[in-house]
Amino acid sequence: MREGIENGERLHRRGRVEMKSNKQRRTEIMARRHARAAAKQAATARRSSARQLSEMTFVEPWMVALNNSFAVPRRQYSDYAFTCRDCAKPQVWTAARQHWWYEVAGGHVWSRAVRCAPCREAERLRVKVARQIAEAGLARKRERLAVVVASEERANEA
Repeated sequence: MREGIENGERLHRRGRVEMKSNKQRRTEIMARRHARAAAKQAATARRSSARQLSEMTFVEPWMVALNNSFAVPRRQYSDYAFTCRDCAKPQVWTAARQHWWYEVAGGHVWSRAVRCAPCREAERLRVKVARQIAEAGLARKRERLAVVVASEERANEA
């Protein structure tokens, strides 16, 4: 386009600049908005139909541990698609597992699944090993402290 042409102007095929009225501009803007909205609605419909949802399970509010919250965050459990935090694979947290987590195991009301089952096992193992290492370090520290205290007591007795 030629320099100096403003938003509401367009270049005519003979090189002249044609002006648009506000009504024409509004019509074009609305057409673009409607096209974007239709594309967004179609994408949402594709995503929801692509996701295979299992049968919804309804929440029993008296079974959920409220954790200082008087609101139940959901009325029914439905399959929840997520990406594993560690391996980045797409996973599905089923309605049955959510029911077990919130109502049977007493999981936190606002928690969500972030890791797949193998990555959860690996994380548990990593935490267990780290805890053992920390406890071994604390045991060595207590032994050294006991030796120091015993030597100070002997020095005070003499």
